[in-house]
Amino acid sequence: MMKTAEILRVMKYGISGGIGTIIDFSLFSALILFTSNSYIISNIISFSLGTIVVFYLQKNWTFKYNSNGEMMLYARYIAVVIVTFLFSTVFLSIFIRILLIDPIISKIIQILVSTILNYFMLKYFVFGLPGGFLSKYRRTKEKC
Repeated sequence: MMKTAEILRVMKYGISGGIGTIIDFSLFSALILFTSNSYIISNIISFSLGTIVVFYLQKNWTFKYNSNGEMMLYARYIAVVIVTFLFSTVFLSIFIRILLIDPIISKIIQILVSTILNYFMLKYFVFGLPGGFLSKYRRTKEKC
């Protein structure tokens, strides 16, 4: 059974990730519907902006990460972002080009799958919470 602190963290992840998702999805949709951008260019732009917002929310609110190693944290975060972005681009390409699913519907499905993958990569690789291989290096403002 999940502890209260973990439930709160998952809820914060959902809220902060939801804000990033709204930014990502809204911008992606606007670029697809109102410009001549391809879905790949639209995804690069929308994903990048959503990622910047979510980084600061996840670092300061969800995982309450406080460390002098800001550059190392950011490097790990960017590595996760690159993996997630590559996954999302391949996912969109398969759904749009091969399965012929509408780009907007494909983006919704991709966001759902990426959200789960991203949570575990952030929790264990970027912020090194207990159970992850970076956990012994984590310094926090508080335990939650």
